[in-house]
Amino acid sequence: QATPHRFTINTNYTWEFDPGSLSASLTYVYRSASYSSVFNRYYNKVKGFGQTDARLLFRDVKNKYTVIASLKNVFDTRGVTSSSGGRITTGPNVGFVNQTIGYVPPRTYSLEVQMRY
Repeated sequence: QATPHRFTINTNYTWEFDPGSLSASLTYVYRSASYSSVFNRYYNKVKGFGQTDARLLFRDVKNKYTVIASLKNVFDTRGVTSSSGGRITTGPNVGFVNQTIGYVPPRTYSLEVQMRY
């Protein structure tokens, strides 16, 4: 699953306020088509896809607490992360391919609160 080409871009910005700071981050990752096996068979190939993730982080001025909100797969990309298979050699389905596919997780939200004592 070594992607021959991968492109990542990230942007970050922090705003400073009286109550603390707010940081925003946006990341885009593109993975080109690749094979999920050392055998370059059509049933082991996955298409290229891109995914965007976002994150907001608020930290109070005394650094006592931090709130982190994140959103993975912002545009709900339906990419394939892995594909493996093999030809069926016995039974009534001889010659067909038994294939297992792994998909990109759907859009996922998270919220984390950290407190320091």
